[in-house]
Amino acid sequence: MGELGGACYPNNSCADLWDCVGDICTAPIKVSCSALNAAIPGLPDGVYRVDPDGVGGGESFEVYCDMTTVGGGWTLIAKLDGQSAAGNRQDTGCWRDRNYLGDITGLSSENALGLSYETVAFSDVMVRSLSAPSLHIAWR
Repeated sequence: MGELGGACYPNNSCADLWDCVGDICTAPIKVSCSALNAAIPGLPDGVYRVDPDGVGGGESFEVYCDMTTVGGGWTLIAKLDGQSAAGNRQDTGCWRDRNYLGDITGLSSENALGLSYETVAFSDVMVRSLSAPSLHIAWR
């Protein structure tokens, strides 16, 4: 059977919990990175598809999931470089008006605010430094 990220085998089959999408074995789509982490513990950090409102609602989309820090399951909703005025604490319009910008599928230093900001339900929050990932604070 095909492994995560590998080619699907005949009859669109992948190993165990993986789905075959476009001939590639992918992680199943869940409502958040937390739900994915709960369903399949031990996944690596990376880009996964989420569908916050489930099947039949809005389209699923890609987000970066931190699956290793403080138990994993963290969905990236925003990132700020700390230098730019865009998205900083004084730029309330960015957050209030949902001015989506940048790419939330990776940990580059660009500013980004993604659709996950308003669509992924959460009760836990982590703030982490991009330049020094070991510097983080999390509330669970």
